[in-house]
Amino acid sequence: MPRRKTGTAAPRAGNGPERIRVEKSLATLGFFSVRGGIPRDKSTERTITLKRTIGGEMIDVSATIIASKKFGFPRTSDQDCYFSILSFVSEAVSRGARIPSMLELSPAELLRRQGKTLSGDNYEDLENQLLRLATTTIVSESAIWNAGKKQWSKDVFRVFDRVLLKGEELEDGTTARRHCIWLSSWQIENFKNGYLLLIDYEKYSRLRNEISRALVPLLQVWLFASRRTGKFEKLYEDLAKILDIKVEQFPADIRKQLGPSLDELTREGYIRDWAIERAAGLGAKRYKIVFHHSKAFLNEIERRAKAQLALPELDDLEGEAADGEISEDEAHRFGDGLIAAGVHPAVARKHARALDREQLDRASRIVEYFRASIDHKKLKSPPAFLMSLLKADLEAPVEFRARAAGADVLTRGANPEFEAEIERRAVAELTVMRAYEAETDELVSSLLPLELATLNERAERQLDVEYPSNHTWSAEARQRQLRVILRRLVREGN
Repeated sequence: MPRRKTGTAAPRAGNGPERIRVEKSLATLGFFSVRGGIPRDKSTERTITLKRTIGGEMIDVSATIIASKKFGFPRTSDQDCYFSILSFVSEAVSRGARIPSMLELSPAELLRRQGKTLSGDNYEDLENQLLRLATTTIVSESAIWNAGKKQWSKDVFRVFDRVLLKGEELEDGTTARRHCIWLSSWQIENFKNGYLLLIDYEKYSRLRNEISRALVPLLQVWLFASRRTGKFEKLYEDLAKILDIKVEQFPADIRKQLGPSLDELTREGYIRDWAIERAAGLGAKRYKIVFHHSKAFLNEIERRAKAQLALPELDDLEGEAADGEISEDEAHRFGDGLIAAGVHPAVARKHARALDREQLDRASRIVEYFRASIDHKKLKSPPAFLMSLLKADLEAPVEFRARAAGADVLTRGANPEFEAEIERRAVAELTVMRAYEAETDELVSSLLPLELATLNERAERQLDVEYPSNHTWSAEARQRQLRVILRRLVREGN
């Protein structure tokens, strides 16, 4: 008889405290994925890339999750198990006790708090969940916060330092009567310093869909960060990577995949509404998920923040920003547009991230003007001219006036030297770019044929990752961007 699958049931309401404390880094990292387990390709590593503001600059950071071959990756049901353990920690803290480094927990009580029956299968599942959490390693590249040192850590972490199952022998020779779980020291340190989220455990317990439960801690941070805008936008492909679900290509399939879970989150009051919208940029068929705030949920998050129980930092989050600022998605799309116009990726990304809302609106109009009204054949370097135009606008805003034909024309007041100054800056920037390209091309020419072939293959793969619609570009545009990526790989020493 096939074994009954019981590991994915959500916790049942009424078991445990009303709210639980959850360490924030782990809760928002994508550590618990929807698929989890042992992948079909038997891979044991999964890398998640995030955005962090470090030293005043938004950069990419990563966390590599390394799973054991026997137990695989943590899944949403393991998050249920983890939350049930933290419910005991939260109860201890609420009583005024110290955060326990080691917990002795009854298997039956852990199962009850997850809303599961006391069957043999569920006891076995619980043991596997504990061992999976204990054997999974996180290699952080500035992705996990060390609240004690107040810095993003480059280190190796685990959720539990140790797990001893019921029935195994303790150091003193006696037999463990319960599961013994040692919380990791870094996690306890973050708890002590208040780097945590406060999760409504009762509401979480009512959720039945795995995607719904995986999104709860993420939404708590995202919606707080975007509380002034009334909505939060997330590129669908980025959301799919965090959840570790299949990336669908068409809106109907995305709706079928996410709809039941997002509708459930709406019914439970986490969000007011949601939508799938086209994400502009490079003409690619990219989509974003728009989460509309629920006033009740947002009020609850803000109450927790005022109590200093959960204080998400606004400068280390992706997505929609505060009034006057632009979201990471918007900056990414505008940067894509500059790259498509031939601007060096590093220059494009840096400029896009520095813009506020008003500057982005103006910059978008300048780019449209550049595309539609400038004769590129007369310029020594159209990309350098475009960047100089954008930088000049930041120093003193360029004025727009309408032509009789209806198109926009840029002027710089009555200053006849404006375009000459822009051209001078473009030539200077072009000189720097050409020196970089010449130096890098010299390194490329010194490579052995096999090394060059390997790098070209990597550049092709990277192009598909960064620009999924590149196959719709002209051959010239595609080759130009491949060369940019190849140069970057060579300069990075990869």
